[in-house]
Amino acid sequence: MVNSAFTYGGRCGLVCDGADGTEAHPDGSSGGWLSGDGGDGWSSTVTGVAGGNGGASGLLFGTGGVGGVGGSGAAGGTGGNGGLLGGNGGDGGDGGAGVTGAAGTTGESDGDGGAGSAGGAGGDGGRAFALFGHGGAGGDGGAGGSGGVGAVGADAALLSNEDGGPGGAGGAGGNGGAGGAGGTALGLLGYGGNGGNGGAAGAGGAGGYGGTGGASVITLESGALTDSAADGGAGGAGGAAGGAGLGGKGGSSLLASGADGANGDGRAVGTTGGDGGAGGLSGRLPYFDPYTGTVAQLDLDALMKAIAIPTQAATGIQLLDAQGELIGPLNAYLYNPVTGKALFDVGNTFSSSSLNPRVREIIILSTGGQWGSGYELYAHELVAALYGVPADAIDSLASGQAPVGLTGNDLIAAQFVQQLVSTYHVSDDLYDDAVAAFGETGVVDMVNLAGVYLGVSATLNAFQAQGPEPSGAPVPVTPDAPVVPDGGDLGGRLPLLDLDSATPAQLALDAQIKAIAVPTQAVTGIELVSPEGQVIGPLNAYLYNPTIGGALFNVGNSFASSTLSARVREVVILSVGGEWGSSYELYAHEKVAALYGLPQEAIDALAAGEAPVGLTGGELVAAQFVQELVSTHYVSADTYHAAEAAFGQKGVVDLVNLAGVYLGASALLNAFEVPAPSEIPAAVTV
Repeated sequence: MVNSAFTYGGRCGLVCDGADGTEAHPDGSSGGWLSGDGGDGWSSTVTGVAGGNGGASGLLFGTGGVGGVGGSGAAGGTGGNGGLLGGNGGDGGDGGAGVTGAAGTTGESDGDGGAGSAGGAGGDGGRAFALFGHGGAGGDGGAGGSGGVGAVGADAALLSNEDGGPGGAGGAGGNGGAGGAGGTALGLLGYGGNGGNGGAAGAGGAGGYGGTGGASVITLESGALTDSAADGGAGGAGGAAGGAGLGGKGGSSLLASGADGANGDGRAVGTTGGDGGAGGLSGRLPYFDPYTGTVAQLDLDALMKAIAIPTQAATGIQLLDAQGELIGPLNAYLYNPVTGKALFDVGNTFSSSSLNPRVREIIILSTGGQWGSGYELYAHELVAALYGVPADAIDSLASGQAPVGLTGNDLIAAQFVQQLVSTYHVSDDLYDDAVAAFGETGVVDMVNLAGVYLGVSATLNAFQAQGPEPSGAPVPVTPDAPVVPDGGDLGGRLPLLDLDSATPAQLALDAQIKAIAVPTQAVTGIELVSPEGQVIGPLNAYLYNPTIGGALFNVGNSFASSTLSARVREVVILSVGGEWGSSYELYAHEKVAALYGLPQEAIDALAAGEAPVGLTGGELVAAQFVQELVSTHYVSADTYHAAEAAFGQKGVVDLVNLAGVYLGASALLNAFEVPAPSEIPAAVTV
C-alpha cells in the first residue's frame, strides 16, 4: 500500500526493484524512491533496433539495470546509474553483430556481393555515485558482418567461341562496433568501469569464380586437336575487410580508473575467385598450370605424357592438345596427383585382362554411349575401328542404342554392359550367358572395365570435357527396382575365392587387403572378412584378377589425400550407392556415416535414393551434385558452380573422382548381386 502511493516519476514505489524492459517498452524502469535495483533493458531481436537502456537504481540505494543487447547491427543499451548512498552502475549492453552482405546474383549487372553491415556499438556502463560504488562496464561492440560472396560469372554457350563472364567482386566486410565506455565512479573509494571491447572487423567476401568459356574444339590439318581462342572468365576480386572496432574508454575514478577495452580483431580480405574453365577440350576445368604445379603434379604430368605421346602416335587419339597440354580425364587427374596417379595406374592394368582388345573396346563404347561422353567416344571409336569392330556396331553403341552388327561373345558383352549401366542390374539369363562366354574371371574383368569407364564418363561429363564432335545426349536412366539378394553366399553370384587353390599373386593381394580390412572391421563393425577368413564385398572380386584388383584397391586407399572432409566423403558414397541400390555398399557406409555423425534422417534419405534431408551447406551441395550426376549423367551450371564455391576446383575433382570410383564399386556389387552380411541367413555365417 505504501509502495503504490509512490508510483510516479518513473519509479516503481518507495522500496522496490524496477521492471525489465519489453519490446513495447524497451527501457528498464527505475528502482524505488529509497532503494531497489533498476530493471534491465530489453535485448533486441530485431535487426537495426537498439537494446533498451537499464533503469536507474533506487534514489539512495541499489544497482543500476543492465543495458539490453542490440539487434543485428544496432547499439546496446546504456547501463543504469547506481544509488547516491550505495550501489553500482549497471553494465552496458553489447552491440549487435552486423549482417552478412547478400551474395551476388549471376546475370545481374555486376554480380558483386553486398557489403556486410557494421556491428553495433556497445552501450556505456552506468555511473556510480556512492562512496564505494563501482561504475558499470561498457558493452562490447558487435562484430562487423562479412561481405557477400561474388556471383559466378555467366557461362558462355559451349560452342559459341565466346569468353566466360567475369566473376563478381566480393562485398566489403562491415566495420566492428566500438566498445562502450566504462561508467564513472564519483565516490572516493569506487572503481571506474572497464571499457567494452571493440567488435571484430567483418571479413571481405570471396570473389566469384569466372564463368566457363564457350570455346569449341578445332581439328588442325595435322589431326591435332586444339581449342578456339575463347577463355574462361576472370575470377572476381575479393572484398575489402572492414575496420576493427575501437575499444571503449575505461571509466574514471579517484581511486582506480577502469581499463580501456581492447580493439576488435582484424579480418582477412576476401579471396579472389578462381578463373573459369576454358571450354572446349578442358571444359569447365582449367588446364593444369605447370608453372604453379607441385612436384607430385609435375611428376604425374611427366609420367602420363611418357605413355600418352607414343599412344597418340600409334592410335591417332589426341591425348595432348596442339599446345602439349593433357586433355580428357588426364587433365583432371593432375588436380590431385595421389588419386590421379592411382586412377591412371588402373587404366594401365587392363592388358592383364582375360578379354581380347576387341571386346574391351565394345565394353568401353557401351559405357560411354549410355553416358553420352564425348571425349571417351571420340577416343574409343578410333581404337575400336583399329581392332575391327564394325562401323555400324560402333555407331549403335556410341549412340546408346541396341547393338547392331555384333554376334557371339561380342554381342553378349555389349548387352551385358548396356543393361548394367542403364538398369543397374543384369538379368539371370544374361549373366549366365556371360559366364558361359567369358568365365567368372572374364565377367569380373568385364565389370571392372565397365566400372572404371563409368568413372571416366562421370569425370568427362561433370567437367564437360569435349572431343572433336559435340557430345550426344546421354541415354535416360531407367533403373529397375533394386535387387535384394535372396540369401545364400556372401559372394552373391560370384563364389568366394578358394584360398587353398589361389595363385601366389592372389594370396599376396589377399594379405595386402586383410592388413587393412581386419583392423578396419574391428573399428567400424563392417564385415569385410567372413568368419571363415575370406574377404567379401567388392574385395572378393578383386582377387579374381589381382593385377586389376590390386590397382582398384589402391585407388580406394588414395582418398585419404582428398580435400573433402570424412562426412562429405560419406555423403558422396551414400549418394552413389542409394541411386544404384547397392546393398553391400549401403550396409558398409551407413555404419561409417553414422560414426562420423551424419544425421540418421540424411543417411536414410540418401540410402533410399531420395532427395537429401537433414543436410546443409557443403554436405547438401555434395549430395545434390552426386545424385544429379549419377541419375542424369550431367551436372547443371547452378549445381556445378555451387560445388565449386563450396569446395574449390580441386575439391570438385575429388568429389567427382570419389563418385566415379563408387560407381565402379556399385556396378561390381550389383552385377554379382553381393548381399550385405545382414541379408545372409544366420546358419550360413555361423
